[in-house]
Amino acid sequence: MEEIARLAPTVRAAYQEFLTSIEPHRSDLWDYCYRLTGSPWDAEDLVQESLMRALARLSLVWQPTNARAYLFRTASNTWVDHVRTTGASIAALEGMARERGSQPDSAESLAALDYLASSLPRRQAVIALLVDVFDIRLREVAEMLGSTETAVKGALQRARATLRAAAAPTDRPRPSAARTAPDSFTARYIDAFNRRDPDAIAALLSDDCVVDIVGVGENRGRAFAREDGLRQWAADELPQRAEAGEFADAHVVLVFAPGDDGEERLHRIDRLTVADGEVLRLRTYFYTPELLAVAGEALGTRAARHPRICDDE
Repeated sequence: MEEIARLAPTVRAAYQEFLTSIEPHRSDLWDYCYRLTGSPWDAEDLVQESLMRALARLSLVWQPTNARAYLFRTASNTWVDHVRTTGASIAALEGMARERGSQPDSAESLAALDYLASSLPRRQAVIALLVDVFDIRLREVAEMLGSTETAVKGALQRARATLRAAAAPTDRPRPSAARTAPDSFTARYIDAFNRRDPDAIAALLSDDCVVDIVGVGENRGRAFAREDGLRQWAADELPQRAEAGEFADAHVVLVFAPGDDGEERLHRIDRLTVADGEVLRLRTYFYTPELLAVAGEALGTRAARHPRICDDE
């Protein structure tokens, strides 16, 4: 274990360099994952898993690689692997395409991309998404999927034919969000947060609680969480205010803070996994600007946009 731990700083530095290198494609990757999954939570999970896979496989890449194609290919394969094991359905896409300004190049696809019925094979769904929503050329899609342009074109034609025969699409709902009254346990967490009391928050954690700063790192165990992340948070002079809320079918803690202009913005979101009166896992969405932006829009407020990379020096 100690030998592995000695590798952590080197791996962490490589990961941060990797994130810096792919930053121009990061928002498109998140948008792609959101369209695939239909859930901001699942989209963030898919992005994080895809980035881990993409970094791990770089050691096997020996030739020049298009970064955007590499990321999209990794995300596509990761999602296909996931739906094979879970049976998850494909997200509706056309409504979000309109929201984000994308215009599919086929009337048939435009009519059905909101729907993408579960009968559509996963590979065809990915191809239809890449070509008709993200407007990526067939040759590039073939490269991304390790296929030929002819095979991709054939799969796209079959997907469009299936979608033409589908029933009329229905509008895809946007994720819901609201401020809510907290339950008794969440009220204790919010009270401790608003008093900026790291010990009171730590007291709510289980002994082996996982505190996950999504996309950056995690602390394991109450003692380490208290002495590391919670004390750093308590020392931050930025005013922060927490309240209970719901976002995309999940009970959350919404944290607000003033921006540079003094206007209060959605600063972060905390998700608590609670059992037997203790927090088993605390996930903090802070270095996740796309998810915060979607949540802020749903709440009718602006969201902060933090740097993606944590400066741990």
